[in-house]
Amino acid sequence: MLDNVKLNYVPYLKQWCVDERVMVQGKRQGPRSYFNTKEEAGRYLKLLENEKPNNSSGSFQWTMKTLVQEYIKEEKSRFDIGEVGDSVYTRVHFVCNSFLNYTVDSMLVADLKVHYITASMVQFEIMQQLVKGRAKRTVQEHLAYLRGMFSFAVQKGCRTSNPFNEIKPKLTRESNLSVKKIKKIDPHIITAALNELSEPWQLMTKFAALTGLRSGEQVILTWGDVDLDNLTVHVTKALKGKSKQYTKIGDPKTYNSRRRVYLDHAPELVTELKELFIKQGRPAPDKYVFPTRDGSYQKRRRKREKLQAACKKAGYDQITWHDLRHFYASILIARIPEDIKTISEQLGHGSTRITEEVYGHWIDDPLKENSTRAKLQRVGSVL
Repeated sequence: MLDNVKLNYVPYLKQWCVDERVMVQGKRQGPRSYFNTKEEAGRYLKLLENEKPNNSSGSFQWTMKTLVQEYIKEEKSRFDIGEVGDSVYTRVHFVCNSFLNYTVDSMLVADLKVHYITASMVQFEIMQQLVKGRAKRTVQEHLAYLRGMFSFAVQKGCRTSNPFNEIKPKLTRESNLSVKKIKKIDPHIITAALNELSEPWQLMTKFAALTGLRSGEQVILTWGDVDLDNLTVHVTKALKGKSKQYTKIGDPKTYNSRRRVYLDHAPELVTELKELFIKQGRPAPDKYVFPTRDGSYQKRRRKREKLQAACKKAGYDQITWHDLRHFYASILIARIPEDIKTISEQLGHGSTRITEEVYGHWIDDPLKENSTRAKLQRVGSVL
């Protein structure tokens, strides 16, 4: 049997208890698992034994804090030689350090030995903290990075198995609805930034602000996707991934992200796009609308840097490329505040619920009140 692990029968519960508690600051802390039969408890003990490496020196003595430090060093070396991008390295650093603040049976994860973390702890205690207030996509991202860190732990001999393998988060509706409400972007900021930008960055920025396309959707937009006669942009694909090694062209973010974005509200933009089409020599439908000099797609990081530099030069706080999408949303809400379905379709949101969560606070209260009153009037008398 493992050190510090006891198997006891609890008469008043009529169950067998596997007690994994250890002494921490004068108190016994840790998980206790209960089973109906001794055989079930024995099988659980074997699982625990399989997770314990045979050596008792070196990395086996690492705490979770040490593991995170060593793993981040490893990722930094990969970043230095270009194996991972800046955004991936930054997220790994954030996710792994955040993990240290989780608790297991009132014990801080940072203070636990790496081999002490079990799959049952991950499934029943850690996952509850990980999913809280996070969207499904973010939870999956955190799991991927933590799974990678524990694979590193296995390689270093801290343990023999990865407790994050086969873990499936049970997301509640509340955990999947935590969406940060954003602030409106002042049109003067965008106008000032446009004045500081040269081509092709100026037109690219204006296009993003007046169509709401995500960065990954815009960079691979081809002339075959743009129907200037019918004032329509067809969004059918997007650039996936955040570093050179992982970028690929695939489906847009959600099913509803496959959409048609109309340009009726932006006649000047349509004129500039027509001029660009002629300037590029009437390119084939598979050619990018905003290409680099060698004909490939623009790097998203380059666009962000240009926009932020323009804001700084104009004397305004920096905005992100995604803020241009929020600006487009503000245009839609100002013109058709009562038609949340159309707004959601133009933005390519997965559902109108997401649109309401993110932008609902922009709709004026009187409009909400009038809409509610109109709906109640249609109901009529019920008594």
